[in-house]
Amino acid sequence: MFRRTGRRLPERLSGCCLKVLGIVVLAASLTCAAAGSEAMASDIVVEMTGTPDTRFSARWEITRADGGRRVITEQGRLPTRRHFQGVALMAELIVLDDGALWLEVHKGGSRSRASIGGKESRISISVE
Repeated sequence: MFRRTGRRLPERLSGCCLKVLGIVVLAASLTCAAAGSEAMASDIVVEMTGTPDTRFSARWEITRADGGRRVITEQGRLPTRRHFQGVALMAELIVLDDGALWLEVHKGGSRSRASIGGKESRISISVE
């Protein structure tokens, strides 16, 4: 433990201590900010099932922790699974055949489900 003696630190030493303290505080702030943005981003898993071989088109918009966005468009067949990394997902899916599509989105501890069926039926879903 330090004992208070009433003596002041020399001017040069106190200035140096303040600079070091400022650097330590700045480094800690930057580390916490980086850890916070990484903690906000999470795995987003999309599972699509339904009538086997049913064709679909999809537009995925993924929002990253830094606020940037990535858009992916694709066509595929059921069943399929997608994995994204981000803080939010907006999706629009269109069934291209007469089959049914069941959609399940997992993010963190949450799960969202939706289903559609019939040619040209559409679904939009947003997960944050």
